[in-house]
Amino acid sequence: MVLSGGFVRMGETIKEAVMREVKEETYLDVSTWIIYWVFIPILIPKRSHCVHNIYWKSIT
Repeated sequence: MVLSGGFVRMGETIKEAVMREVKEETYLDVSTWIIYWVFIPILIPKRSHCVHNIYWKSIT
């Protein structure tokens, strides 16, 4: 599954941001998921998404 991304909060790791965004978008338990790939653009405009195209799969 591919999920569009979201914002990385101050003090948050990329992994934490990805897990939070997936949970917010899907309302599913993300503790058993494998994140395969996360695209982060090099030039990030202000007020833009910082994490794009999260590829993940449940391992349960």
